[in-house]
Amino acid sequence: AAGRVSHTEPVWRFPVALKSVPYEGRAQAVPGSVQAARFDAGGRGVSSFTAAGKNGHWDPQRKDDGVTVGRTGWVGHVYAGDWLNYTVDVASAGTYEVRMLASLSIRGVVGVSLFCDGRPLGRLALDGCTYWKKETADAGSLRVELPAGRHVLTVAAEGGLVFKSLEIVKAR
Repeated sequence: AAGRVSHTEPVWRFPVALKSVPYEGRAQAVPGSVQAARFDAGGRGVSSFTAAGKNGHWDPQRKDDGVTVGRTGWVGHVYAGDWLNYTVDVASAGTYEVRMLASLSIRGVVGVSLFCDGRPLGRLALDGCTYWKKETADAGSLRVELPAGRHVLTVAAEGGLVFKSLEIVKAR
């Protein structure tokens, strides 16, 4: 269809021996809003990775991570190959619906792969998002199975985007 981008699924590899820790020592709650700017601490290659090595910075507390964090909580300049870890506490095991509040740096479709403790959960195809504005559109959702307890969610980008949060709710 017009506007669609064809691609090959990337192969993601994350450092399993290196452990990131929750940002400011507090895991984010699921169900709930997992805030983009609250990605784990640990530094580049442990809690996050930017293929460019170092992006622009707005948040001086995160300057060593190489990730652009806006004053209003947006994570920006996220490009293909970049990933971020989020420590979460899942209230109860079950099926959840995940939506991402995002906008794209390219026109078309950008994929975002989600992982739980390094295990693939699925892929969000962000289509219909606004083009490089701090606004969002309905980008679709992904149904995932999450176990109860503390886990690390990884967001891995396949293209350019800016995002504010992952909205994770119990599926109906």
